[in-house]
Formats: sequence, C-alpha cells, structure tokens
Amino acid sequence: GGLTSGWVLSGAWSVVGSSAPALQSVTPSSGSATTQTFTVVASDADGAADIQTVLFLVNSAITSANGCFISISPGQGVARLFRDSDQSWLSITPGAAQPVENTNCSLSGTGLSLTITGSTVTTTLPLTFKVPFQGQKQLYASVTDAVNQTSGWIQSGTWNLTTPIPYGVISSPSVGTTFSAASVLFSWTAGNAALDYWLDVGTSPGQGTIFGGVVAGTSKQV
Repeated sequence: GGLTSGWVLSGAWSVVGSSAPALQSVTPSSGSATTQTFTVVASDADGAADIQTVLFLVNSAITSANGCFISISPGQGVARLFRDSDQSWLSITPGAAQPVENTNCSLSGTGLSLTITGSTVTTTLPLTFKVPFQGQKQLYASVTDAVNQTSGWIQSGTWNLTTPIPYGVISSPSVGTTFSAASVLFSWTAGNAALDYWLDVGTSPGQGTIFGGVVAGTSKQV
C-alpha cells in the first residue's frame, strides 16, 4: 500500500484563444447616388459561424440618431433597420416584398443577401436615401463575434447626398445647336418626383411660338 507511479508527463495540449472578427471591405466606398447597393464583407478566423453581428451605418457621425443604421445577423438570415421615431428595429429578410424604412432611408428585400462562405460573411444592402437625408455622410461598419470580440467601428468611406433637382434639365439638343430639320427631338433629365413637364419652344422665352405645353415623359418631338 501507499505506492504511487508519481506524476507522469503524458502529452501536451495547446489552448488557442478566439480570434477577433475583421471587416474586410465596404463597396462602393464613395459616391452620391440616392439609390445604391452596398456590399459589406466580414471575416473571422474561427469561421463565419462565429460572426454574430455586422453593423453598417451611414451618417455624419457614429450615432444611430438621424442616420441609416443597419444590423445584420448572418446566422438568422435577417437584417434590421433602426427607426428613430420609436427606437425600434425593423426586420427584413432577403426577397421580402415590402421594404423597411425610417425617415432617412429604406432597405429593400429585393437584392438583399447574406452569404456565408468558409470564414467570410458577405452582405448586400440595397438602400434608397430620402430627400431630407442630405449632405456629406460617412460609411461606418463594425463586426462582433460570439464572445463579443469586435472589430470596432471602422470608417469605410464617404457618401455625398445632394438635394435632387426638382425640375428637368435639357440634355439634347445641346445649347447653341442650329436646327436644319423640320422636326427636332427634345430630351431632358427626370426631375425629382416630377409627374410631368412644361416644354416651351419658341423664338422668345415663354412665348411657345413653336411648341408650348405639358409633356408626361422626358422627351418630345417638336
């Protein structure tokens, strides 16, 4: 009795700590379009399943107030848009017929996708910015994993939203064109929320000596 083998070294075991997730890219990183699909790519060395949340924010500062703030849950296959008015999250899934929206932007289900591949999560976000949401905005993104390790907020680009022109601007024919044909096609850009346009063609402004009237589209043969 009382005999012992003593402690015997029988092997080794290496415990590797969890890796923090990383933001890979936000594209495009600059622009001015009021309707744009953004692609956010995040990765985690522990596997994409470890990514719990991807955040995307368009605003002049890192705040949800008066911004376009989106939270993506890859494992659940859902994205959520924050609404300031009642401090709520509006959920949407890829392919949803109705968009979700706040006073600054809307997020469409058409074109929305959350793709998990290996260690990477790729999200596409079809956004439309509303007229009150104007000026130069920053693009921010952040990634968080299952143990709350985070990439932190990363400024990933800029977006310059200018006030849409409420009227059409003649695009063809160009200024100074001399007409030789008996008929000319006039074309113009679409005005913001315009339902129809008044086209005036004549020898003096406002006279309409050749044509003056309402046009429903963005071109008119005169």
